[in-house]
Amino acid sequence: MKKTAFVLISSLFSITWLWAQTSPPDHPNGAQSSVALGINIPVGEFSETHLAGISSQYSWSDRRFGILSKLPKKLFGFMAAAGIDYYFGKKESVAGYDYTYGGYLHLYSFGGVIYNPSKKGNITFTAGPVMNIYKGATDVGFGFILNGSSYFTGKIAVTPGIMYTKYDKANALWAASCKATYIF
Repeated sequence: MKKTAFVLISSLFSITWLWAQTSPPDHPNGAQSSVALGINIPVGEFSETHLAGISSQYSWSDRRFGILSKLPKKLFGFMAAAGIDYYFGKKESVAGYDYTYGGYLHLYSFGGVIYNPSKKGNITFTAGPVMNIYKGATDVGFGFILNGSSYFTGKIAVTPGIMYTKYDKANALWAASCKATYIF
């Protein structure tokens, strides 16, 4: 009797453990994390004072990055992103004097949605608080990023996008971006 109970309990634990290891049938099989590196090009008034910048971003979503074996049943999924951008200041001459605009550092932490229109791509929209540092002064505001990723290998995508930020003491800043994204 003791052996039968032991075998029964061990079997139940084994079955439960194996079942817990499988993904739900409607869940995508993609990666959860991505890291993107690239360039940002200021647009509008921002382009008058600053050159292209470098960009780095980390993103998380529940297995929606990469080439998927099937599309998720839910149309939209949650995602989070955090990043840092640095824009180089332009040099100009004003009344015969040379002037260089300072570098512009932009930090953000966003939440948003991810949509997979195909097995090889996704579109993300994230928004939230932003902080900039310009010539030692900081300012806090609001921003959003709209990106689209197209995976050409299992781990790497090209990700163009557009970014908007607004601070109390400045006009809205727009930038276009192009990044290489690696998923894991």
